[in-house]
Amino acid sequence: MSQQYRCSFSLGPVQKSIELARSVRDLWTGSYLLSWLTAKGAALVLEKGGVIEDPQWEASPLVQYHREPKRKPEGNLLRSGMPNTFRFDYVGDEEKLKGFLELIEEGVQKEWYRICENVHDKLEGNLGNNGWDAGWEAQTNEYWNVQLLSVAMNDSLVSTLRELGYKEENKSKEEQADALLGKLGEAHKLLRSVKPQNELKNDYRPKCSISGEESQLGRLINSGTEFTLDAHKSFWQTDMPIAVSGLGERLRTGERLGAPALIKRLAWSCYFSNELKLEKKALRTTDTATIAAGPWLKQLRSHFPEHRTYLHEQYDDWSGQWLHREKDGEDIKPEVEQLIRQSKIAMADHLSVPLYYAVLMMDGDSIGKALRKLDKEKINQFTKNLNMFSTRSVYEVIEGYLGGKEGLQFNQPIYAGGDDVLAVLPLWMPGGEAATSVLGMANRIVQQFKDVLPENKGTMSAGIEASQGNIYDVIALPENKVTMSAGIAVVHYKESLGEALQFAREAEKEAKTHGKNQACLRVCRRSGEHATAFLPWDKVAEFEGVLNAFVVGASDRWSYKVRRIMDELVDKRVKIESGSKDSSDLEHLAPVIDLEFARICQHAFPGHLNDKFQLFHDTWKAFCGIGEKQKATLEQQRNAITLIQSASFMARGREEA
Repeated sequence: MSQQYRCSFSLGPVQKSIELARSVRDLWTGSYLLSWLTAKGAALVLEKGGVIEDPQWEASPLVQYHREPKRKPEGNLLRSGMPNTFRFDYVGDEEKLKGFLELIEEGVQKEWYRICENVHDKLEGNLGNNGWDAGWEAQTNEYWNVQLLSVAMNDSLVSTLRELGYKEENKSKEEQADALLGKLGEAHKLLRSVKPQNELKNDYRPKCSISGEESQLGRLINSGTEFTLDAHKSFWQTDMPIAVSGLGERLRTGERLGAPALIKRLAWSCYFSNELKLEKKALRTTDTATIAAGPWLKQLRSHFPEHRTYLHEQYDDWSGQWLHREKDGEDIKPEVEQLIRQSKIAMADHLSVPLYYAVLMMDGDSIGKALRKLDKEKINQFTKNLNMFSTRSVYEVIEGYLGGKEGLQFNQPIYAGGDDVLAVLPLWMPGGEAATSVLGMANRIVQQFKDVLPENKGTMSAGIEASQGNIYDVIALPENKVTMSAGIAVVHYKESLGEALQFAREAEKEAKTHGKNQACLRVCRRSGEHATAFLPWDKVAEFEGVLNAFVVGASDRWSYKVRRIMDELVDKRVKIESGSKDSSDLEHLAPVIDLEFARICQHAFPGHLNDKFQLFHDTWKAFCGIGEKQKATLEQQRNAITLIQSASFMARGREEA
């Protein structure tokens, strides 16, 4: 008997597919693969009779492409950002539902195998058929986990939910079904997943240098050719790099990959560029060393107009590490080497080449809680607005920060889907009269997000909003305040990209743990010293004010004196009062530290530099929350001095000489 089912689609592993990367290209490709395969699943659902109520799926260029490959989609096909999960309805009997869900899963897996086959065949054309691909199928089969769950929307929903402890029984059947799907999803996460065998028997090859899980490709003993470490080393030092180079990509020294990592590296050149009928150069990416050098490259163009293009735009085989090299290298063309040397001499009085860049992760706060009180019509409008935010607004803000179409980065952000953003960016970029930091850029994204999720503003027509330059239709939301938090990790360009992403993820979690609606800034020095500070969005202007002061040459030595005195006072007081019952109460030191800050700062910026003293003094008060009736706490003071020192470090983008 036919009935209506509520179903959910989920694709994983998310973190492994995106964040196991050695380069910006790997990072983007991992995100794009996730979006591409999820879009394939959504297209199959729509084609075979399923109904996805969320309008962003039918509007997605990737979904449109999968449904009609010959038709030009409305939008940019290179923008990844599809959520890895969605819900849909299906009407039919239990047997038809089973076949329908199997068809969806099979279609997604077939698309993945198609990508694998294209990469394999292109490599085989360069390497030959000599056993180099031993274990390829074992490593690629079952790599993706396609999870499809369903519940029947009948009268048994209420009793089932009651048994599970769900008390809101007066909701609609759709909401009850969604709640049950949520419970099922949570249960599946708790289940211990048994990973299928992805290695051949008696496979003693070393593990992939990126994932550490799959064996490196290369001949096996039982393939008919004796396996030795020397032969394996030669294969990865000579044969595979030449084959990969012939496909328009490259392997770094020491990289020895399993099939999934190699497919990620070659997916664009071997599959997507041909599938989308785009040139391979359409996805040119910028390495982290060049991203770190962004402020220097921008100022180079500003101060010396003869540099019409950025250095890295002139050469297809560019490496940002050439900018940081102290000695000449054999892999640098003589004309490039000379150009870099001349540019550094010309820029000597302006800025040294920065070595640090930022990883930005952003996520909305408490959205689910607010949406639970919206009716169906307003939720549909909200998802439409949110789709516009992630596919248009985020890209426009980041492209503006990077200098527009002629800017530093070619495919930023890495990911923008719903209320999630992931980007790899310079610490700051020169502007008209003042520099803009990655924090300032993130704050502009937050302001755009507030337009998508206004608080108690009522309903306005699209025409009125358009006349005010707002691309969104404003909808009324409940009293819950919906905000956005961000984690920003400042890392050295030589830092492992996986570690950098982990730092940013931890910072994002800390921002949410410590109150939400703010940024958590984590400066990870190469020396191993890490500093963490929190910055509410309404204090970003003050942060950018001190950053600009450091950019134009203000000293930061005084701030280290403040930090030293702060630590000495606290340590001394703790020792004196160690036997006292009040030894834990050190807040009486805060007024003393305020006075010490003012004294040291004023001494650093006397008379003719009094404007700098006023700037830092006002910033200190703002960061500490000092007002007419509000005094600073020690925690606020520590956070404030860390923010000031972080601004100084970001302005330099490198350790002290």
